[in-house]
Order: sequence, then C-alpha cells, then structure tokens
Amino acid sequence: MKKTLSLVFALVLAVFAFTGCSGTTPPSQIDRWEAGETRTYKISMLTQTSAPDDYYGYPETAGVQVKPDSISDDSYMTYEISEENGNWVLEIDMTVKQPYSLDDFTDNWQSVIDDSGIYTVDNGSVTFTSTMTSRAAFGKIALGGAPVSSSKTVKGAVVYWNSNLDKEVAYNDYSTETTYSDGNAATKFTDNTGDVEGKLDETTVSVGTDLIFDNEAMLLAIRSIDMAGLAEASSTTLNFFNSTEQATQEVTVAYVGNSPYTLPGDSTEYIRVGAVPAGMGYPYYYYCEQTEKMAPPVAGDLIYKYVIVRMSQGYMHFDSTASA
Repeated sequence: MKKTLSLVFALVLAVFAFTGCSGTTPPSQIDRWEAGETRTYKISMLTQTSAPDDYYGYPETAGVQVKPDSISDDSYMTYEISEENGNWVLEIDMTVKQPYSLDDFTDNWQSVIDDSGIYTVDNGSVTFTSTMTSRAAFGKIALGGAPVSSSKTVKGAVVYWNSNLDKEVAYNDYSTETTYSDGNAATKFTDNTGDVEGKLDETTVSVGTDLIFDNEAMLLAIRSIDMAGLAEASSTTLNFFNSTEQATQEVTVAYVGNSPYTLPGDSTEYIRVGAVPAGMGYPYYYYCEQTEKMAPPVAGDLIYKYVIVRMSQGYMHFDSTASA
C-alpha cells in the first residue's frame, strides 16, 4: 500500500492554538550556547502527573496515531553542539522503544515490516524500535545565521487506527540531505521502502535571504529567542525549511503558562515555551532554565543560555534531569 509521510507522521490532530495578543516588536535572537555542550534526555510517557498542562488524550479515530502501552526505560535523545568552519553544528541521536498489545492489530501487520529488524514480539505484545539521527549546520545568528546544510535518517514504525478502528502499521525508512546556497535549499530524499508517495527524489526550493532555520536546528532556534521579549510580545513566528515536507514552514512560538513555571515534584523554576508548526495540530513544549549565563558572541552584557531541561511532544516527555 502506498503511503504519504503526512500519514506516517500523523500524531493527534487536535485543534490547538496559542492565545494572546502578539506585540508589535518581535523578540531578538542571538546564539545562546557554546561548542562542546551536550545533553541527554530520558524519554518516557507523558502523563497528567508528569506535565499536566501538556497532556491530552488520543481518541480512537481513523487516521490518528495509537498511543503505545508504555515507553521502554532505555529510550533516549541526546544532542551535541560543535563548531566547524565558523558555523554551528547540532547533532541529535534518538531511540524510542514502544510496546503495544497485539489486540486489535490487522491480520497482516507484520507483512509491512518483515525483515526490517525494528520489532520484537513477546507474550502478546510487540515492541517497535524507532531511531532518528540528524545533523544541522548553520551560521552564527549574530552574523546573520544562514543555514548551511542538514541531514536526517529515520527508521521505525507508526501505529495508527484504520477505518475499521484496527491497529495498522506504517513503516518509515528514509533519509534527507539538504544544502543551502544563494537563497535556495537543494534536498535529496531517499526512500528505502519504495512506498512513499508525493516526494521528489531531488528538489530545489527558494527560501530567501531573511533569517530562516533548517528544521533540524529547531532546538537551538527556540533557545535563541530573548524570553523577556517573547513574554512581552506573547508570541512570535520563526521560519524554517522542512526537508521531509520539502517546503518552508512557519512555526508559532509562544510564552505559555505562569512565570516562573513549575512541574509536579520538581521545584525548578522554568520558562515554558510552546511551538506549533503551521499545518500541524500538536504542540511542542520546551522548559527552559533561566539560571546559567554566558558571554554573548558579540560585545555586550552576559546573556541567559536558556538551556532546555525538559520537553514534551505528543505522548512523549523528555527529561534531562532523569537518568537515561
């Protein structure tokens, strides 16, 4: 069966909007990190206890992703920031293991992923292992921040409800490579399944010369924002190029929740930021610390690094304070 990546990546298509009156002056952005920074997050199930304001249910509706029974303890995401030829490089490595009861799966679900090596079956349960690695290189924001290149490799499965409300499996195995030059993004898309529709093997998209980020650099794009300015403006818009979608994409970023914001069982005072890519119904939430400062890349007073300590996305919670 042919598939589209919009189906493969379908999460909850909940209607979600950040409210508030956006100010007239967008918050400034600057490089708030240093080469050598690395961080590892343990990935677990998002619950009403761990992050109550981020949680929402997953209805049994055709086309909606099925939430797993749990997330295995050895699931993680790690990133490392380095500097290469005067540019920033952000590398991310993620592995998520998700068990599902075999109840209500379609009879032929295994045929979709035979020989993929991404699943194990044991005692009436199947565990899917999904992996993602990415690399994004971009210029220093203080000097214009132009993207240079990116790459991403994805392999794994998504379980979703079909029209009969049976669990169906979609299999991902693809990679992207993007290079930027003269205001254009040239992307190579490699589908190793042969089942993806609607994607060109090679495409060139005009991205202009204004500040734009590669989608694989979103973690640092969020951190670059002056949070005091974001609080005053309420929300702002960042521009990205998404190599999987082969298109530019606006992301609305908003200052959400009380300030300071705390989570149950955690006395840390966070700045809570939400981000929603255009055309997608699920938000990302980032929990930034406002404690550590650094010298700016240009002359000036010390600036906050806004290290992202926790994140939530869909049914997943990322916590760098827990043992991974």
